Amino acid sequence: MEILLYPAPALRQPSRPVGTPTPEVAETLRQMAAFMREHGGIGLAAPQVGIPLRLLMVNHTGQPADDRAFIDPRVTARRGMEDAEEGCLSFPGIRAVIRRPAWVRVEALSPGGEPVVVEMDGLLARVLQHEIDHLDGILLIDKMSPTERRANVAALRDLEARFTSKA
Repeated sequence: MEILLYPAPALRQPSRPVGTPTPEVAETLRQMAAFMREHGGIGLAAPQVGIPLRLLMVNHTGQPADDRAFIDPRVTARRGMEDAEEGCLSFPGIRAVIRRPAWVRVEALSPGGEPVVVEMDGLLARVLQHEIDHLDGILLIDKMSPTERRANVAALRDLEARFTSKA
């Protein structure tokens, strides 16, 4: 696996639903979890590693026992708003204060195909929303205020130049 960096076009593509999970999907999620921990992330969406499926992993502690896999997740309720700093593995070195709902209910499937309903607030709510955005082709840069964009313009241009030089 390799992290796709902004502005890779695949990051902008909405992901396809998985439907009924297969053993291959479960294995992909296991690989994503290991990759996420290896790179110091607390969330990883499949499009970030070039897989156009609605899969994501979250883990706020870095301990394998705290891995949470979500298949075809969707936010079904939200409450409150709060501002907090976010980073993203697809935007290395870039941090921005992003406004998001403070609490969310997310419905999904587990790797075994069982329905999952979680209600989260704080950091985990933020991480889930950030990763679900990735599944919809929405990126950190899309959530930045004009002030945050200006503060990160040099780093964003550097990422764009790195991408262009690789193409």
